[in-house]
Amino acid sequence: RSVVRRAMEEDPSPGVRAAAFRELHRIDPEALGAERARFAADESWVLREAATLALADLAELADPELLLRELAARRDDPASPVRNAAAQVLFE
Repeated sequence: RSVVRRAMEEDPSPGVRAAAFRELHRIDPEALGAERARFAADESWVLREAATLALADLAELADPELLLRELAARRDDPASPVRNAAAQVLFE
């Protein structure tokens, strides 16, 4: 976990950071709330997409209204992969 966390926090590649985040988020979604919020606001659409897809990990844990608000906030994202991720999570 420490190697994956370091990759999530320090790797210069958004793709590597996003993959590390998603893997850690699957293990313990509640522990990565701050990172999810940070990635959701990042300039890289790859990180915003990862944060959006991570919402699926919370589906059984989170308040459904909170989850829907989070997804609605992403429907106007300028990057289509982020909007598609929100639709995918909503569908699931």
